[in-house]
Amino acid sequence: MSHDDFQDLPTLRRLRQELQQHERSPHRRRRPRWPLAAVALAVAVGAGGTVAATQLIEQGAPVPGAERSDFDRKDLPEPGTSMLDGLRVADPDGSLPWALRLATSETGQTCYTPGQVRGNELGRVRDGAFSALPEVGPQLCGDPSGEPLLLAVREAPTGDIDRTLVFGIVGDQVSAVDLRVDGQTRRLPISDRGAYLAVLPPTVSARGMEVTALDGTRVVRRMKL
Repeated sequence: MSHDDFQDLPTLRRLRQELQQHERSPHRRRRPRWPLAAVALAVAVGAGGTVAATQLIEQGAPVPGAERSDFDRKDLPEPGTSMLDGLRVADPDGSLPWALRLATSETGQTCYTPGQVRGNELGRVRDGAFSALPEVGPQLCGDPSGEPLLLAVREAPTGDIDRTLVFGIVGDQVSAVDLRVDGQTRRLPISDRGAYLAVLPPTVSARGMEVTALDGTRVVRRMKL
């Protein structure tokens, strides 16, 4: 930016003048007073960094689907039942958010698949490209009415930084899910359809991880890895 460019930016021009005055006074130790508008501008630029990064993700080819004959009926989603759950979990490295896709199997069980969300699609970002996941593929299915806590832990390679996904669904009797990892306990949000999800960076170890389903203060089920 040239000196003339500051003519249309009075706030930045004042900031430039104060910085020049500070540089001409080497014995002064006071920190220069940054104009409030300039600080707000810097915050806005920083907050927009994540949005800009996700916009740079390219659209890749969809992941090929599997044959329906490769799966048991209890693990095979009924056509037309798949939908994205409303719960969204931020990516620890600022990539696209994560969610679960829920479906009903041909035997009436609930199937759930984790992935990243772009628009109305569930997929995975690898090496800077988003690839949509097929509706028929590896997924987990179960009956939360008979088992109050369905839990899965999966490593999700993304190309740059791997993620550890802790996810599942709970029965109607469960009001809260606590995840204890590395000596700290966090409460996971539960969606209206009973789905929960945590996305952990690779620095967090799944060994010794503990997931507890609660009904108020009563422990319904506790699972330790």
